[in-house]
Amino acid sequence: MVSELLAIESLATIASAIVAKKSSKAAGIITLTSSVSILAYLMIIGPKVLYDVVSLGAILPGNIVIGLTQVGWYFSFIVALVMLMASMFSLEYVKKPNATYWLLFNLTFLGAIGVTLSIDLVSFFLFWELMTWSSYLMVALGDTRAGLKYFLFSILGSISLLLAFALMWRLSGSTIIPKAFPIVATSSTAIRIQLIMLLTVGFGVKAAMFPIHVWAPDAYPATPQPFAALFSGGLAKLGAYGLALLTMFVSASKFMMFEDVVWGYVLAWLGAVTIIVGAVLAALQENVLKLIAYSSVSQMGYVVVGLALMTSLGMASALYQALNHALFGSLMFLIAGAVYLATGTLNFKDLGGIADKMPLTYTAALIAVLSSAGIPLTTGFNSKWMLFEALIIKNYYLIASAVFVGSVLGFLYNIKFIYGIFLGQRPKSLENVNEVGLLALIPMLTLAFLNLAFGILPGIPLQYVNTALASLGIPSIEASLTGIYTNIGYWNVLYVSVGFISAFGLAMVLFIAGGKLRRVSVLETYMSGFIPPENYVLRINYDFYQPLKFVFGRYLRLSVDRAYAWTASFFVKVADIIRKPIYLGDAQAYVWYIIATIILLFLIFIGGGV
Repeated sequence: MVSELLAIESLATIASAIVAKKSSKAAGIITLTSSVSILAYLMIIGPKVLYDVVSLGAILPGNIVIGLTQVGWYFSFIVALVMLMASMFSLEYVKKPNATYWLLFNLTFLGAIGVTLSIDLVSFFLFWELMTWSSYLMVALGDTRAGLKYFLFSILGSISLLLAFALMWRLSGSTIIPKAFPIVATSSTAIRIQLIMLLTVGFGVKAAMFPIHVWAPDAYPATPQPFAALFSGGLAKLGAYGLALLTMFVSASKFMMFEDVVWGYVLAWLGAVTIIVGAVLAALQENVLKLIAYSSVSQMGYVVVGLALMTSLGMASALYQALNHALFGSLMFLIAGAVYLATGTLNFKDLGGIADKMPLTYTAALIAVLSSAGIPLTTGFNSKWMLFEALIIKNYYLIASAVFVGSVLGFLYNIKFIYGIFLGQRPKSLENVNEVGLLALIPMLTLAFLNLAFGILPGIPLQYVNTALASLGIPSIEASLTGIYTNIGYWNVLYVSVGFISAFGLAMVLFIAGGKLRRVSVLETYMSGFIPPENYVLRINYDFYQPLKFVFGRYLRLSVDRAYAWTASFFVKVADIIRKPIYLGDAQAYVWYIIATIILLFLIFIGGGV
């Protein structure tokens, strides 16, 4: 029974919170066991349709429907996989008893997995709120200001979803998602506009979509790194899950805002802008966590663009990218956690040159940035290649160009990530750095392996993507174990792999046969053979992309944060102007206000307005 998954995680949440007061290790083992059980169940049962009707008894009137759909299973798998990796890493990261961490960690996972298992709007919203409030508390504990910003945007998203769900229930007469969501397509134009806007805002907040993304760069770094991995790699995908439900249940012909404006086209541009803005800001960050946070915003832009196309190839690329970002995005946060455990800092100016000190972490980081940048033979390339093919087939050439620019900018922050932490001159303070423990290495190396495995064998994840698409009547894309086929192109990883290996082998032969090898010290490399004076620093970790800052400086002043602050200030001033002549501190005036209001309501009532 699917509801048993929620029961398992509920028990794990309670048990871990109790034992964590004395032993963080015991709480971690309970959490890890629960994560393994849920992921194993999902893998064994596969993407099937299963429903459980659960009575709420004395808590709330009526029943809720818990179950699996093919799309829900896909996102359940993503969340459970990231949770498993994050919980194992937490055993290494959280050593001291910390009941608050384990309670909020498990509650967030319970809410997230509950969202993917919800078949009706009521349970969906309840679990959505559980996930949101638990993650908010974790953010607020780390940074009050970041927590407040996340809280405000979450309120905006929650109210939007609540209004949309209430309207869908009223129009369809059902809270069952497969019956309620299609009402968006069959409603009048005015109602359709309202529903599309409300659902886009509600789910877009969680997906950190521009311009409602500004909470993410502050919220992600405010939490412990294992939780940030779940936050970015799991929770953000549920925003994509909601947008996927919307676009999959609504055909492109019905996705109209006005007579000649297709909301999908607007949404695609929002996704493209998200990619570019996130990439530029990521490249300019001087803190590792801030860089990863902005990169997560950028990477989710690809998902938004793919869903907005409302074609089978576009949606397939979006679902594939959601999985891929879960793999390399959560891996980057875990790498940051490993670096922090080893060095005690995550500022680029204090890092550098630790690749030989942490070789396994460096290997995982190298694979993560290659996948994030979309380099062939990694899984990140496959989804981005599919997206570009889908954009070209759709004739969205301008959007394709914008996405390409964002992808090029993505190289910049990925280079900064790998160079700023692991390469270049090593500060003297990091001479005694050592590799992290096995419990931290296993999840990092597992995610790194999956980034390569799904890159070389794209047919494995794409079979589940196709199952999700087919369940909603959307044509599947053609794919083999190592190849992807579209109307205008063909990508076979096997051929490319053979070519890469052959070229690399030939280069090695020529290198070895080219002359006598000599070991060159690091000093000779970065000082061109000269011996530097003592305490001489030649590192570009800090202000790595000063030219980029110079080029985009004037545009960076046009901050979305500042726009929100200016808007809030404007309305405060307007409200103050309205308030002063009304709130006079005169009780007699307030009595007349009440009398006037009662008379007005009475006139409206007798006039048939209510």
